[in-house]
Amino acid sequence: MRKIEQLRFLEEISRELVAVQLKIAELKKFLERKLLPGSLEQTGALAHEAAFTSGPPQVLKIVVPLYPLKFQVHPDPLYSLNRAEPSTYQQVRKFWFTCIQKTIQENEKKLAGLKTFARALVWITIFFPDARVRDVDNFTAKFINDALVALRVLEDDDHSRVAMILEGRVDRDNPRTEILVVENVGQLKKIKPQI
Repeated sequence: MRKIEQLRFLEEISRELVAVQLKIAELKKFLERKLLPGSLEQTGALAHEAAFTSGPPQVLKIVVPLYPLKFQVHPDPLYSLNRAEPSTYQQVRKFWFTCIQKTIQENEKKLAGLKTFARALVWITIFFPDARVRDVDNFTAKFINDALVALRVLEDDDHSRVAMILEGRVDRDNPRTEILVVENVGQLKKIKPQI
């Protein structure tokens, strides 16, 4: 196999893996909603929760009853090979935008008075369904930040405006993603070691 054919083959496998992860998440959501007695969707126990305090500092908490899909970044030269169909990057980005948008819409009354964060600390906690070892930075935190910007929760997510904490925990009964957005009023300077 020539090198370009090998790269195309790897691109195809990567796309299929992420597509399968999306389908698994969709199936899980469908089963929770339609088939499982006492599911999150039926009980409303964790279905897209949000809480807000006006502060200071202003604090927003969003709970999405899914943990992020693992995402593998495709090498840039390979994107041009399949421009006709949406990339897995676009699919995963849209998936997270929809989840966070739904959470905000379902909790609109609780979020009355929420102002766009000009500077923020974004703390993402991923609760996995088991204790298998995982690299938390492989789980699409970028798409969560992109959604927060698109939905005007964050003014922007560049390095001068947003600091991030990403952690993983285990909750076998309620795998989920908790997103805490805290207005940055200088509290990081107090806890960050001055070396």
